[in-house]
Amino acid sequence: MAHGDKRSVTFEFSPRAGEAPSPWPEGKWTSRIRHIEAGSFDEEARRNFASHWTLINPDVLELPDVLGQFGWAEDDFPAFRQELMDAVMAADPGLCSFAPVSQLYDLRHERVINAPEYFFAAVKQTKDSLDVENSETTTISFHDESTIPGLLPKSRVHRSALKGAMLWRDQKSREVLCTSEFKALAEAAGCVGMAFYQVGISEA
Repeated sequence: MAHGDKRSVTFEFSPRAGEAPSPWPEGKWTSRIRHIEAGSFDEEARRNFASHWTLINPDVLELPDVLGQFGWAEDDFPAFRQELMDAVMAADPGLCSFAPVSQLYDLRHERVINAPEYFFAAVKQTKDSLDVENSETTTISFHDESTIPGLLPKSRVHRSALKGAMLWRDQKSREVLCTSEFKALAEAAGCVGMAFYQVGISEA
């Protein structure tokens, strides 16, 4: 997501259009993360997506190609416009798991969005790619006192760990990373709403 850009749009879920999302939606669906198995949306997730409204509150009428963002938690995932999904699938069908956004509602402008079509995207591949010894990182702490490394501009990844992957989730930091090839593919498809931040490469 391009932070600070008015075209950046996040989303929430609700059983009904026009209402604020509930922490206890119908079906007690309290967390998306338990419906992502090995980087893919399972059938329960797809049923929940189909039965809930995806709510947005955009500053702009023309929506970007990407809603939401890839976060360090698996339950923080974006939705791609169909053109971007098609480009990703054409390049490598093993990169992402996709599920259709079946009910999209714009709270600010009080409208149902039927077009363009969007698809939720989960990253399938996990790689142990972070070069810890040669990286500058920060520390992210959790309530259970566990920690993970947070990536910084001087962080580095091992090229040898990628094994041809263009898009993957790093095992240690849980961040989603991509190669310049994926960046070029996304930009060629339009890709308004996604920002890229460069990290270094370790050849060893």
